[in-house]
Amino acid sequence: MGGVMVRDPRVNGELIREALDSKEQRHAARRARVESAVLATDKKTVDIGAGFGSTLAGDVVRAVRYAYALGEGTDRLHELVSRAATERVLCFSVMERYDAEFYPGSLGNTYGFDQHNFATFQDSVDMLSWAVLFADPAVGAAEYGLPSVTRWGDAVLDSLALFAGVADVVPREHVAVPQLWAPWLRMLECAPDERAAALEAYVRPWREIGLRDFGGRIPGSDNDTGRWCFDAAAIAVALDIDDSGVRDVPEYPGDLVDYRRGLTV
Repeated sequence: MGGVMVRDPRVNGELIREALDSKEQRHAARRARVESAVLATDKKTVDIGAGFGSTLAGDVVRAVRYAYALGEGTDRLHELVSRAATERVLCFSVMERYDAEFYPGSLGNTYGFDQHNFATFQDSVDMLSWAVLFADPAVGAAEYGLPSVTRWGDAVLDSLALFAGVADVVPREHVAVPQLWAPWLRMLECAPDERAAALEAYVRPWREIGLRDFGGRIPGSDNDTGRWCFDAAAIAVALDIDDSGVRDVPEYPGDLVDYRRGLTV
């Protein structure tokens, strides 16, 4: 749809470009509000900063997804991922302060990882997946150190952090959102010769399950901005899984797998 170059021809490239431009225009103002709350002593300023922080923390992740949808190159994508990691650390520092000093429970209401906060869990999954795919342990450490991940992280985030080279990971056994990620974890348990089939079993129904259980935009609809299972690409790289069986799935970011594997040739 539209005249903008996109990675998936089903998405509305013009809509994505407009959304990305809109978010970029608001980015500096929101960041200023968050920064003003870092050293503020009054509840109102910190409250406002935490609110803007919650929005900005999600927007910077969506900006990477939008840039990927629009066909940005790997260098630019890596730059955006690094920026997102820095911004999220800032945002969460203010949100955590507001939670600790002024409104206990506020962080959990928005960022506790469970079925009701699916989108925020997906943000952390994608950030850690990008840390793997761009071979950037600093991004992985920044995301893994966020209070949300520390408090409510699960076996999926722990595994991705290990793949990203994050130090001092303590694996947890529970799964925050099992509908989507229990099959992902099964790839870790498979024998090596079974992993290609397990990857395909995870990737092919991935978007359909997401739509069924968590909603979203129907592929090919006028408001489709795309979705990609970056975590499947990350585990394919980390476990050296043959991913030829899923290269035809639009949601599978095979180009990032090729990029990551090229770094280690």
